[in-house]
Amino acid sequence: MCAKYGALKCADFFLRLGNDEQSLINQLDHVGFCSLYYAILQQDEPMIELLIKNGAKLTVAFKPSEIGMHLCNCVKNNQIDRLRAWDKAGADLDQADYDGRTPILLVNCFFSSSILLLHFLL
Repeated sequence: MCAKYGALKCADFFLRLGNDEQSLINQLDHVGFCSLYYAILQQDEPMIELLIKNGAKLTVAFKPSEIGMHLCNCVKNNQIDRLRAWDKAGADLDQADYDGRTPILLVNCFFSSSILLLHFLL
């Protein structure tokens, strides 16, 4: 909940308070998302760093191809800041989606003129 609303101090407090923060930090909510995913959506780098430092993992909520799908959607929507957040969270930026497409392939197909996206992915 703290990550969803960008409450860094609250998240830090709960992580210090809990004895079993490993299970808490990777717990999925009612729609199947983890706190790290919400921090990525908010592009909240300090929250991402805090969660990663305390054991948060993307693979708790997502299969590799699902991570690839999210990365490809970032490229399609020209969301370089969100790509940076995924990278900060430990996502493999070469991860393929369900159809075998990678973010770099989509940049070449759709945004070959976008030097920022291309530079970031390389």
